[in-house]
Amino acid sequence: MIDILDQMAHFGLKKDPFGKAGHGDLFRGKKYQSALNLMHDWMRRGEMGALIGPPGSGKSTIINDLAARCQEAGDVRLVHVGHPGRITVSDVSIYGALLMEFAKDGLTLSSRSQIRFTELRAFLGDTMKGVHVGIILDECHRYRGEFLRVVKEFSEMHWGLRTDLLGVIFCGWPSFNTKIRTAAPDVYARLRVGRKVIQAADIMCAEIAEYLRHRARAAGNARLFSDGALNALGLTAGTPLKANAEAWDAMDAAFKQGSKTVQVEHVIGHMDTAAKKQLLGEGCTVRLIAAGTGLSKTLAGDILCGVKDRPDGLETIDNFLTNAIAAGGVENMKTPRKAAGA
Repeated sequence: MIDILDQMAHFGLKKDPFGKAGHGDLFRGKKYQSALNLMHDWMRRGEMGALIGPPGSGKSTIINDLAARCQEAGDVRLVHVGHPGRITVSDVSIYGALLMEFAKDGLTLSSRSQIRFTELRAFLGDTMKGVHVGIILDECHRYRGEFLRVVKEFSEMHWGLRTDLLGVIFCGWPSFNTKIRTAAPDVYARLRVGRKVIQAADIMCAEIAEYLRHRARAAGNARLFSDGALNALGLTAGTPLKANAEAWDAMDAAFKQGSKTVQVEHVIGHMDTAAKKQLLGEGCTVRLIAAGTGLSKTLAGDILCGVKDRPDGLETIDNFLTNAIAAGGVENMKTPRKAAGA
């Protein structure tokens, strides 16, 4: 295992480039900012939405940043509802979290469920005038239909003319989308019709390269990665967590070769030609490969399928694919040359 201190000294890094980011070091790309603005607006309007994504997709980072934004703006009191160690969840978790947050503001709740609900409505409607309240419901992929319908009631509570008493954001794994379709179709319909589901992985996927550039700059070396390496990492990694792991692996490869900058070969050096083509996706067709290499479509296809053993042709194709990955995709390459005959 490579010593992290040796590696940081080699690359001129002042701190761990992929450790937990402080509030000032967070990468906030365009899609990230848009998602943050949208969720903040949901909370101010008392709406119900969802932030869904696999582990490592940045859900916690977004939620923590949303909480900081709400606190700075002073217009939303955001309450996190967790369920540590519980096999099943109920409205007790919601009442408990709200009571802990607002006890100092005078909130008291009865032990009887229906009375509690009315007491909470009155408190939010009368005492919390001018301030919106939102709840973050963590691990929503674990929820059962009964609890989901209870949450819907919470999000629809009103007091007099006020219908924006409580905003709700579900936060959990992608399986939540499938689960609510059958377990709570009314909740599913409300989220789907209102387009109230944000995919956390999609927020970062298109901006992985800029994310890594930002983290390297914050760690003290803006030139840690070449543009080609960043584009390659943008294709190989779909979440921030995976991007961090892929970046460390590429840095390991560069360190072993004595390079001060991570290049595209350090990212994809372990891939064969077939893996590179697969990485580029369905847009990397045999026709485009043929046009980009000067080979005929038939010959390029035969080489890729192993029908013809042409080491020189395979090397030509491999170089083309490497250049396409360094460009961030075949669509970003210069106009390919006209294909030649076999």
